[in-house]
Amino acid sequence: MATLPGGGALFPNPQQGQQNSLVTDNGSFQLIMQQDGNLVLYKTANLAATAIWASHTNGQAVGQVIYTLAQKPIWASHTQGR
Repeated sequence: MATLPGGGALFPNPQQGQQNSLVTDNGSFQLIMQQDGNLVLYKTANLAATAIWASHTNGQAVGQVIYTLAQKPIWASHTQGR
């Protein structure tokens, strides 16, 4: 499982101390906030990465939120109105 520190976020253009990706503990998956604002989940295997999901928010002024099964928000793109 990959986790962000409390209140953590992914940034499309990270500054020092910020991050734009998460990798699962076993390295099988990587979640990347790309520079264009698209959040993409990759399956990584044998030095190759295959995109298996994308938010399709590149260049769009929309907000995306990921919720737990209990409907608790755990991630937001913070791109609404931008």
